Amino acid sequence: MELERKRGISVSSTVLQFDYQGYQINLLDTPGHKDFSEDTYRVLTAVDAVVMVLDAAKGIEAQTQKLFEVCRQRGVPIFTFINKCDRPSKGPVELLEKSKRYSISSRSR
Repeated sequence: MELERKRGISVSSTVLQFDYQGYQINLLDTPGHKDFSEDTYRVLTAVDAVVMVLDAAKGIEAQTQKLFEVCRQRGVPIFTFINKCDRPSKGPVELLEKSKRYSISSRSR
């Protein structure tokens, strides 16, 4: 999409399905940008778990906090992945500590 290339963001969801050790895994990649969050909220109503990808350079954005809260309210387990650690940023440990202040630690269940 032209908009995705121009702004450097995803604006639509993508689905990948594969088998792993007798389980069928459906991986849904949703837009992380706040302007296109409806898909993300819709997907969160039908998932068993979430992989939340944090941008180390940007830190924990307001939209990310909202998504973690929705997951927590629905009892959806969260696996946190910190991306872009090779860029100038706060260290991954510092970012995880900050996530605890927002009560979005993966152990908060």
